[in-house]
Amino acid sequence: MELEGCLSSAFQLKLQNEEISVMSLLLKSGMSEAQLKFANVETELAFHEKERVENLSTLRQQLEMRNNALANAQRDIAEERERIAILSRRVDTLDQLEDKHKLMEKELYRCKDMIEESSRCQLRLKEQALQVDNDSKKKLEKSVML
Repeated sequence: MELEGCLSSAFQLKLQNEEISVMSLLLKSGMSEAQLKFANVETELAFHEKERVENLSTLRQQLEMRNNALANAQRDIAEERERIAILSRRVDTLDQLEDKHKLMEKELYRCKDMIEESSRCQLRLKEQALQVDNDSKKKLEKSVML
């Protein structure tokens, strides 16, 4: 009986050993599968990281280009403001010159009117002088005849 007990124990140990071997194989297979999945995840993460870095680089380049475009636009706006200020000053100067011109035209018309009035007065005075002269000559002739 003891031999039977030993054989039975040996058989159970052999079964347990085979069971442990199968479990070990399953565990090794699971570990291999997990390592493979982990390697795939690492590869995928590395790929996504590379894409992210490339996208970030592209976005930085776009940002730099837009910043440059914005700086150029701001410079152009400043130049346009300066041109507008210069033109505005010119317009103000032209307005002042136009106002002076209008005043001078008014003064010119006033002077022309005065000259015309003076010419009319001079003509009347000449006519009056001629009339007085003629009257004086007639009086003189009458007085000489008398």
